[in-house]
Amino acid sequence: MLTTTSTAVSVSSGTDFYFNSLLGKVYTTENEDDTNNKNRICFTLDGQKLLSPVGNRITSVDFASNSSKTSFYGHKYNIQSFCLLHNNRAVCTVSQDGTLTLLSYPKGIILSKFDKFLEPRVDSVVPSPNGDLVCFLGSKCSIYKFQSAVMNNQDNSMLHQTSSRPIKLGDVKEAVCHTCADWIDSKFIAVGTNDGIVHVYKLDLEQSGVEMVDLFSNHHILSGNKDEIVGCFFVFNKQHRKKNPGQIYSLDAKGCFLHWSFNSAKKQWQIIKKVDLTSKTDASKKNKQNRGDGKMRIKCCSYHPTSNLLVYGIGHAGCFEIYDIENDQIIYRLGKPHNIDGIQFLTSSSTIEQMVKNNQSTPSITVREEDEDTDIKTDITLPNSTWIAFSKENQLAVFDYESETFIYNQSNHSSQITTSCYNENGQLLASGDYQGTIKVYSTENNQCFCNLPNAHSGPITGMIFSRPPGSRDAALYTSSLDGTVRAFDVLRYKQFRMFTSVDAEGFSCLTVDPSGEIVIASGSTSYNIYMWNVQTNQLLEVIKSHTAPVTRLQFTIANESTLISSSWDKSCKLWNIFGSKQAAEPIEFSSEILDVAVRPTDGAELAAVVMNGEVQFFDILNVKSLGYIDCKRDIQTLFTNPNGDYFSCISYTGDGQHVLCGGKFQPFVCMYNVKQKVLIKRFIVSFNMSLEGMFDMDLLNPLIKKIRDDRKDTRKSGNKSKKIGEQTIPGNQLELKPNIQVDRICVSPTNSEFSIVSPNEGILIFSNASKEGSFQPLDIDPSITPESIMKLLEEESYTEAFINSIRLNEPSILVKVFNAIPVDSVPLIVRSIPDNYLDRFLQFLSRETNDSTRIQFCMVWLKSVLAQRKLTGTSHGANFRSLVRVLQQKMATLSYLTQQNQNTLNYLASFTKPKRNIIEEEKERKKNLPKEEPKSEETPEEQKLKSMIKSKK
Repeated sequence: MLTTTSTAVSVSSGTDFYFNSLLGKVYTTENEDDTNNKNRICFTLDGQKLLSPVGNRITSVDFASNSSKTSFYGHKYNIQSFCLLHNNRAVCTVSQDGTLTLLSYPKGIILSKFDKFLEPRVDSVVPSPNGDLVCFLGSKCSIYKFQSAVMNNQDNSMLHQTSSRPIKLGDVKEAVCHTCADWIDSKFIAVGTNDGIVHVYKLDLEQSGVEMVDLFSNHHILSGNKDEIVGCFFVFNKQHRKKNPGQIYSLDAKGCFLHWSFNSAKKQWQIIKKVDLTSKTDASKKNKQNRGDGKMRIKCCSYHPTSNLLVYGIGHAGCFEIYDIENDQIIYRLGKPHNIDGIQFLTSSSTIEQMVKNNQSTPSITVREEDEDTDIKTDITLPNSTWIAFSKENQLAVFDYESETFIYNQSNHSSQITTSCYNENGQLLASGDYQGTIKVYSTENNQCFCNLPNAHSGPITGMIFSRPPGSRDAALYTSSLDGTVRAFDVLRYKQFRMFTSVDAEGFSCLTVDPSGEIVIASGSTSYNIYMWNVQTNQLLEVIKSHTAPVTRLQFTIANESTLISSSWDKSCKLWNIFGSKQAAEPIEFSSEILDVAVRPTDGAELAAVVMNGEVQFFDILNVKSLGYIDCKRDIQTLFTNPNGDYFSCISYTGDGQHVLCGGKFQPFVCMYNVKQKVLIKRFIVSFNMSLEGMFDMDLLNPLIKKIRDDRKDTRKSGNKSKKIGEQTIPGNQLELKPNIQVDRICVSPTNSEFSIVSPNEGILIFSNASKEGSFQPLDIDPSITPESIMKLLEEESYTEAFINSIRLNEPSILVKVFNAIPVDSVPLIVRSIPDNYLDRFLQFLSRETNDSTRIQFCMVWLKSVLAQRKLTGTSHGANFRSLVRVLQQKMATLSYLTQQNQNTLNYLASFTKPKRNIIEEEKERKKNLPKEEPKSEETPEEQKLKSMIKSKK
């Protein structure tokens, strides 16, 4: 992150944002110049987290909390392959330019980076069980050894302080493509190739020296398969609870499964079992699973050691089958779930712990893909021996095959993302793309919970959340070039309104009035403004507004009936939609207006980005200029597009003190101070040199440029199927790289985060640093130290100790002082907090309410704040909305929990009544019973005699 500060500007906490997560992209394998790229997804040992490559970033999915977070480790190119090392304490990555990077996974810090690694086409990285050795698979199979200083270090805090340089031990074989590998005891390795051969090597690491050509003292070749080896695995011995180096499973693409066993007497490998897995597939399904050669193709497989199960994916059919090796039968089949083309098993947590104790490796397999259309690698994990995790080019999913349900299922946008917006409390974020797909995310866990594919038949141009009249839930309104404006209920996943124009033209932007009664959109060809009534679905009026495309429609809170429209005709007009439709005096600009934003605090100021490279400010109420910022020098870089020296989107921050600006061919977003008119910060959107508009300075070195060109030629020469236009004519080569650009910037109403819409990168979320409780001192002096604050706390000077802890703003000190304050002292302390510290205190109270278990104690503080302090919407609105949002979540959680507890207690109480009450209830019940006539003790003969006597009388 580049930061530009000025002595005249004080950078407040409202500018301290950091990259938090990436939405709209969960897994990518796209690589324009390498169709054999192999990305992998890795699981932690406990099976609770999943790591997925997204461009040059890594996304971590936490299944326990159902959340995700994206980390950027400084890769300059897309990540080609990676793996976890040292019990999840390190990550080894290889990018497209051949750079090998060793990362600290818990700390998120780069340990070492080796720019001169440059192995040709590394498709997969397979580590040894102890993490000292790493096997790189691709056109070559190379094994590297890391220095043991880092590997044997058990302290995570020291891990990132020690560098580790790999030592190349040797190469297995060239001229073939290595598809899979499996380790055992870090001494044996089995490697499968695309020529149907499995190589088994015994590593002799007792020798000394850096370069060892005769690395493998024992080499065996297993040539029984007929096609490309999809997977090879050492067999797990259940009796000894470890893998057996003398037995191997191998599976090729034609479904030939072989069980190999080493004959110690003959000193050779023998086949003891051969199974044709294609014969076990239903004949009715074979036609769907056929490829061009008329036979079924297996693309990927994985082995579960402890249960001795094999799972494999079949061709274009998109199905997988689980094969029980011992019983020789298919125990489960899932047909066409999500076009599965790759699979991997991971053992359960308890099994992993046992295998790590026995120095065994977890099974790992990377699948080679030969399709024209897709390049997909999929993994499987079984935390409880029933979960299966898939990955493909645009999707991640976790499937439980026992319950036949998806535990986790997220997908990418199918095309470039065009726009996004937040709802009124910042809990939801919606996005739309060129194919008309709408996704709604929760900002708490960064997960998509609402997916509306093909909501529009054309590109989505705008969207906004608004609450319809008489409704408790907010609706999502979207405009599109298909000629419709639609309203969606995101909680019920359905559309309830559709608005169209008379001419059936597309719409370029839209907005909704503050009352939620009127929807307004601008035509893309006639440039007219259309107004509809939400309740009646009728077109109210058509306003002939501008002579050029309208770029933005927006209301101002200064006057809720005033509509602002900006256009390429160099004018911005104010409309009174409930009064005269005649526009007021237009605000003239010096160039075409690309985007405008209204200050959210009072709605009295307008900021616009124009095509001459300026950001101009106007007073809306008095219609006068407030100055401008010349941004050309901030935009211009050496290798950017010379025609793109202007911003195309703008947004105010939540406090209204800064503006965020971005544009096309610009890998950053600039933050300017409105009052001082200076650049405060630059937020980097991407360092990815694989995108158009980025230039790698290393390419100025002719040696590095030549090596990378050779790598590119090597990758392309390995492709069996070339795409159209790659090299159709000698000397002609078509390479189209995606652009780096920013199309939209949205700031959350709580000012806790903002989103950047980059069509090819996704939606980048930047969170406020104060949300995470980082160290940000405020009005600090040398006398304020943690020791002095603790001394005041011991002296029971709670007010001074708490105020000084706010000034110091060390999270651990602030929490300790906060929890040590008695409840009786809370009202006095709240009254004593200075006004300039109140925002910082509200941020801390919101964070502590969310994290702490002392809910009642936090509510006492909040009650005192509401009773004794004046919270205005302009000065403290963003922080207060964030606090209300936390309280709503706590209320929903606790209300459900208390209701469940109440039902449980009522059920248990029905079995624990006192014995005395039970006896009294039984007596009362008998009293209320109807009295029965006493039964006669006479015999039937006596009763008959008495009846005869009575009849004679």
